[in-house]
Amino acid sequence: MTYQELAFHLEDSASFRAFARLPWSWSPQKSVLQKTISAIRPETWEQINRVLLSNARQAKLEDGGVVRLDNTVTSEAG
Repeated sequence: MTYQELAFHLEDSASFRAFARLPWSWSPQKSVLQKTISAIRPETWEQINRVLLSNARQAKLEDGGVVRLDNTVTSEAG
């Protein structure tokens, strides 16, 4: 999902807004989302991944043997 798509869904979907704990009076723009998500340290992403994989293993949905990553490449403005 692109930052633009995420911004749209956060503005459009009550479920997305509830998950992100956003107040109804505020909708983040894609640039704010990009800056915020980019500020997450690699160590934090690793912890998130470990928790998700642990839960997936317990639910017998995933064993973690193969990992596929999709990335969006953007150019810096300026």
